[in-house]
Amino acid sequence: MAINLPLESPIVLPPDPADSAPQVAAALAAFQAGQGTASIYRERLNTIAARYPTCLNAWAALGELALPNDVIAAYAFFRVGWFPALRLWPDGRCHGDRRGGGDHAYAPVSPRTGPS
Repeated sequence: MAINLPLESPIVLPPDPADSAPQVAAALAAFQAGQGTASIYRERLNTIAARYPTCLNAWAALGELALPNDVIAAYAFFRVGWFPALRLWPDGRCHGDRRGGGDHAYAPVSPRTGPS
């Protein structure tokens, strides 16, 4: 998976762990073929995300499933999936963090006081 940002080289994310991507694809195919309800699809995705918390495809699929009925849940799923990807930026910094990587990488940045 690659993310293209304007004026920057693409950020290439690592593949999803182990066999998680085929599991997400199989769950989606079964759901689209009418072989289960949205609730069953969500349970399969929950199981995949619990087993492979860095599987971006599982979190993205959970977010898509929540839309348009629950935008807050969708945002939460997308956000949880995005956090691991933030650590993979070429300069080692997360968006909004001017101090670089490490455990503090998710610290908010105040426009008045700088990083917390």
